[in-house]
Amino acid sequence: MRWLFVFLLVALTGCANQPTAEQLLERYLEASDNGVLEEFDDLLAGSALQSALRANEVMNQLQLRQVGSTRFHSFEDSSDTEHIFCLDVSQTRLIDEFGNDLTPLERPEQIPMKMRIEEFGQSLRISEMDIRRFSNC
Repeated sequence: MRWLFVFLLVALTGCANQPTAEQLLERYLEASDNGVLEEFDDLLAGSALQSALRANEVMNQLQLRQVGSTRFHSFEDSSDTEHIFCLDVSQTRLIDEFGNDLTPLERPEQIPMKMRIEEFGQSLRISEMDIRRFSNC
């Protein structure tokens, strides 16, 4: 009986340590805003990881950097693994190597997004992140 109690305690503790989808998204946006690519492997997988790494490659090739913080709002669960939200990029800017602001003037400040969370090994990761076309924030 004691072993069953210990097993249940360990199992419940393991579940309690999993971040929520919102926390995972928050950690990813913070890592991305701060250029901490090393954390991507712990937060992303699949097409989300490939897209994030490719976007950083393009930024480096164009000698651009992002400044400012990306936020999100209106976070909703559309299923157990899929979530929708609005990505707020209003406080971010694209800066070139000379310090010029190259942020497009017509850029939307709110972007409707969807993401999928999947379990990889013992941890949850964002496996897909896409724009919700024909949706508004």
